[in-house]
Amino acid sequence: MTKTQQTLYRNAVNSKIWVIKIGSSMLTDHGRTIDRIQINAWAHQITTLRKAGKQVILVSSGAIAAGIQKLGWTQKPPELAKQQAAAAVGQVTLARVYEEIFVNYGIQTAQILLTHDDAADRKRYLNSKATINALLNNGILPIVNENDTTSFDEIKFGDNDNLGALVANLIHAGLYVILTDQEGLYNADPRSNANAKLIHFEMADSPVLDTYIGSSKSNLGSGGMLTKIQAARKAMNSGTTTVIMHGQRENGIVKLLSKDFVGTMLFAGNKVKAKKQWLAGQLQTRGKIMIDGGAESALVKQGKSLLAVGITVVEGDFSRGEIISIHNQNDAEIAKGVTNYNSHDLNKIKGKASEDIESILGYRLEKDAIHRDNLALT
Repeated sequence: MTKTQQTLYRNAVNSKIWVIKIGSSMLTDHGRTIDRIQINAWAHQITTLRKAGKQVILVSSGAIAAGIQKLGWTQKPPELAKQQAAAAVGQVTLARVYEEIFVNYGIQTAQILLTHDDAADRKRYLNSKATINALLNNGILPIVNENDTTSFDEIKFGDNDNLGALVANLIHAGLYVILTDQEGLYNADPRSNANAKLIHFEMADSPVLDTYIGSSKSNLGSGGMLTKIQAARKAMNSGTTTVIMHGQRENGIVKLLSKDFVGTMLFAGNKVKAKKQWLAGQLQTRGKIMIDGGAESALVKQGKSLLAVGITVVEGDFSRGEIISIHNQNDAEIAKGVTNYNSHDLNKIKGKASEDIESILGYRLEKDAIHRDNLALT
């Protein structure tokens, strides 16, 4: 491992928020039954991570596979309606199993079903983020799955790897761990090439990865290694490093803490800047706010989030999740950002302390008006 890789590794594993994605074949013992023994092993590892100060979000595939098993079908049906029916049955089964196992470790679970529309619609995106953060802050383990009963894209193309990347982007995770039935990414297909070597470390956006990707797929899951590389590249856009590893290796996830892991780590590097570059380059804004000198100093010199107390003027009619322009006292634009509150509510809480937001509005979505991760200096 080079010095640069050591730094990137340390930054990833020392991050507070980890997303862990479990594939269908791992979860259902290759379609035979829900593997409670293996889920218990993961629960034990997640408990260890939480004791180490990590906040963990679990992204679970397997609803369709669990439903197929529950219904007594021998294989995945080609009809989408039947796949969705299997998903509806499987979701209930999976949620119950997770709850029964994690409660033995004193962990409360919560189920969150997402669709691609939740990512496309900014308000729903922010609401999903707020819900997950609320669960994490209350010590609850969020278990996220694609809503297979209504989402055609996931069933057709196999997207839970990418769903995990979406969740990583959503809550700015430092590490995204994909558990699969392979040790990681090889430079050739190990099933047909005895000289194939496991790739331990690489940048997620390295073109060399494209030369390694095969087209193998499992019968139960919908995607192979290709979707995992795609997911790693999506995750890197918010600075998330991705690990691909075998889900059944004993304490494999925990060993990431001690550098004793087996798998492929794909570093995000400095790609976190891409989001701010995109934000700063947006020509169209939905509104404008003016801030005082203290808030300007906090944004420009300290890189902090914008609090409502620093806002003096709100102009325009905009919704939560839209991009607005931030101006200083001289009416010069200094930044752009994604607002956590609509113009109506922002007018009510401008100049007020974060602690007073709930008493003024009757609720508080976020303590800041614009989070620093969603703010770019111009």
